[in-house]
Amino acid sequence: MIKYFIISLLFFSVILSSKNLMLLNLMNEKSDWIYDYTDNDINVYILKNDSLPIIRLETEIYNPVKLFKTILDIRNYNNILTERTVTSKFIAERSDTLFCYQITKNLIPFTRNRQLIFKMYEIDDNRIEWYLVNENHDYLKPFKRRRTKDLVYGGGAWEITKLSDNRYKLIHYFYIDPNINIPKFLTDSPTKKSVVQVFKDVLNNTRE
Repeated sequence: MIKYFIISLLFFSVILSSKNLMLLNLMNEKSDWIYDYTDNDINVYILKNDSLPIIRLETEIYNPVKLFKTILDIRNYNNILTERTVTSKFIAERSDTLFCYQITKNLIPFTRNRQLIFKMYEIDDNRIEWYLVNENHDYLKPFKRRRTKDLVYGGGAWEITKLSDNRYKLIHYFYIDPNINIPKFLTDSPTKKSVVQVFKDVLNNTRE
């Protein structure tokens, strides 16, 4: 019985990892994006997919040198990110992959805090990707709490494309299933605002 239980856990872990990797495949400019709004020169788009509303942000920049260094600086996230309901903790570095734990204090009454661990890595000099680990991952086990819900479906990417000699475009893709039983329209706007603020925090820290 225990053997079959372990096999089942491994099976679902593989399936979930595959879903997250498939999610990353949708995070490119060729996907079908719908323009939503602009916030301080940051254009916000949503994937044309009601069941998978991936957020895409983009803005023009002139000096991309420090951007990836800031994004990969997980040990300093609590200073870089201004959202006070989110706390980050560096977990480990394995080969070229970084692991980070985050917990979000939920401000919605009668709902549990959300926690996750993501793994982040550089694809090349122009793209960083990250996705959530599954609920049975060894790094997540020490943080398991009855009053905290694990988030396991989600991922994102940061990408720099060159427009001309001194002009670049910074793109950020983001999607995390909040795993919460309230209407989607109540979570869409706060999620977009939060992702835009992270984008601004990275840009502001890079300019310093």
